[in-house]
Amino acid sequence: MFGMSLLEIEACAPELAVAADPTPAVTTTTRTLRQARAAQLAEIHTVVESGGWRSGQYRSPAGWLCGTTAESYGQCTLTLHLAKTIVHMPQVQAAFAAGDLAESALRLLAEAWSPNIADVFARDEQMLLGWATNLPVKDLKLVLDTWRMQVDPNREERTAQERFDDRSVHLSELLDGVGRLDGTMDPEGYQLLHEAIRVQSEPAEGETRTAAQRRHDALVQMAKITLASFEPAPGKKKRRRPTVIATATVDDLSEQTGGGSIDTGGKRSVVPIDTVRRMACDCD
Repeated sequence: MFGMSLLEIEACAPELAVAADPTPAVTTTTRTLRQARAAQLAEIHTVVESGGWRSGQYRSPAGWLCGTTAESYGQCTLTLHLAKTIVHMPQVQAAFAAGDLAESALRLLAEAWSPNIADVFARDEQMLLGWATNLPVKDLKLVLDTWRMQVDPNREERTAQERFDDRSVHLSELLDGVGRLDGTMDPEGYQLLHEAIRVQSEPAEGETRTAAQRRHDALVQMAKITLASFEPAPGKKKRRRPTVIATATVDDLSEQTGGGSIDTGGKRSVVPIDTVRRMACDCD
């Protein structure tokens, strides 16, 4: 822009603004949402600290927040944690209230803070906030983990054990035999499963499945491999391989109508006939 007059620069100002932020409406809305979230956290902290949540005969702050916001219990416990922790991080709190800090970064900072290192966090808060506002979330997590390892190694040992103890997987059956899988994994288990699913879910040429569908199919394929190679543990009595029995009438199979059942030996459920047909295609 060297050699341009002041009038020429002013004439270009709208175009320069668009180049700097091609979606100003989204940027403004994002900042507004962060500011509203910061105000919500402050109000929630006030209600919890004052005991106001008891006015509705709720048993816990989480129950009160679930009833008030209609959010899930998990989301409400996260919100309560942020509301409780952010007050100990004044610079972080100010940045979030101004709309300059993403909530994903705030969550990582809240995980990094703990009462026994509050003084160290306060000492390094400006540096930590700089990382949080300038680094991608993946990189921020890495540097915060490294920082925390240095300032509170004992906590890292406790946290590692807690994460391992908190590992869990839940399988629940919904209507029509549809299942839901959810759980919490310790870091090592997560990395192993993540890599196994990645290997099994690589897209083929002309792939039409979504990434989520490929991950689902990868888990199912891993289950098939496990059952096909099943062997009893050393010292255990040899048993026959686990069997899944699919049952349907010949008419339903040939006419693709009705349904059938799947029996795993311990649980039986009704499924559409297409499911039985798919299982029949590659069974022993």
